[in-house]
Amino acid sequence: MRINFFIATLIFVVNFANADSKEKYCSKDPKKTDIHIFGQTFESESQRRLAAQSVTKLKSSLSVGDKVRIFTHSAAGFTIWESCVPGCPDRSFSERLFDSCSVQVAKKDRILFDQSLSIRIASELKKGGGDYDIFNSIYSLKNVYKNTNDTSNVYAVISMIPKGIDPTSRRQLNELLVKKNETIEFPQYFPPVQLIGASTTEELLAFWNDIFKGKAKFNFQKY
Repeated sequence: MRINFFIATLIFVVNFANADSKEKYCSKDPKKTDIHIFGQTFESESQRRLAAQSVTKLKSSLSVGDKVRIFTHSAAGFTIWESCVPGCPDRSFSERLFDSCSVQVAKKDRILFDQSLSIRIASELKKGGGDYDIFNSIYSLKNVYKNTNDTSNVYAVISMIPKGIDPTSRRQLNELLVKKNETIEFPQYFPPVQLIGASTTEELLAFWNDIFKGKAKFNFQKY
């Protein structure tokens, strides 16, 4: 109970801090990064650990002023948390004299920003092990990007393993391919999606390559 209270309190603190950094630290033309979390698709501890490590490496690539949106997905839909990466832009000594950005405050805000991302991602990954539909999970991205020319860099933290399927079984995957291949469609302007934390067995890669061929660009990232 005390642990849950501590986590709830910490989430409140980082949310309060990030409400201020949501626009405060945005650059004039920020690079936009969307991270979609499908925690329910990670059934094993090794999968969750790989996903967490992959997100940590992605997080380290974010730059000051970037605009980040975190989408947490479930069967009921998704929620969005967004903020700009805290930090003071590079300035000359004379420019810093008239700059309202405090380096010390920005450093503290960056710590809270990183904590908020870590807490949200860890919380979502713990939801794995229940029922899920990998195709419905992927399809939910259509609701975010349909009828739009979004310029965000899109990442999805998702296992890509169909429920109840052995990702090394070519027979099981081929049977599923026959059932699902003709039913998968994506909008015309659907952005490329970088998949992180996903299983990368040879059989699973071949399966999804057949599913997405000529329809959308989903790239398996290895960290």
